Amino acid sequence: MLNDVLIKSLDNYDSVEKQLLISTKRINQMTKTINAQAKKLATLERQLQKEQVEKQEIQRDYTHIVELVQELHVV
Repeated sequence: MLNDVLIKSLDNYDSVEKQLLISTKRINQMTKTINAQAKKLATLERQLQKEQVEKQEIQRDYTHIVELVQELHVV
């Protein structure tokens, strides 16, 4: 009888250990996915910042051109 209880306990332990390994593998995979997505996000953020700077430069150039055209019309 004690043997049966011990065997059942060991079976339960093995089952829990297997589930823990499966969960650990899933967590590791999710972590890899999250890290890859974070890397992509950082790249997109840098790209967006570059584009915003370019947009500001274009707006400055446009404003300068408009001012020059207005000066030409005045003269």
